[in-house]
Amino acid sequence: MATSPKFIQMIEHLATATEQGRLAWGEDDDDTFLARLTRAMVRISQGRDGDYYVTLYDGTGKVLELETFSSTENKEHYAPVDRLYSLARRDAYKIDEVIDQVILDVSPRR
Repeated sequence: MATSPKFIQMIEHLATATEQGRLAWGEDDDDTFLARLTRAMVRISQGRDGDYYVTLYDGTGKVLELETFSSTENKEHYAPVDRLYSLARRDAYKIDEVIDQVILDVSPRR
């Protein structure tokens, strides 16, 4: 079944909101990330095969939609989901903050 254009639009908006610091992600499970919104939750994970899984839940936790994105199938949508996963991971693990601290730790003192 083809992924709806609206679902892809949602993924792109989630990525933009994450980049702009308007959306926070938390770790839901090992390398699985969850964003909580007003009336929904979005979960993104990556399988061992490299496929991405994006799940949309309502406010009660009921699964509304689950989409799989593969680099071999539905290739045109793989890149935006890969971008979202990377952004969600960086946000959940606070990678930029850790890098900033490492830079401070190893920078010459004045």
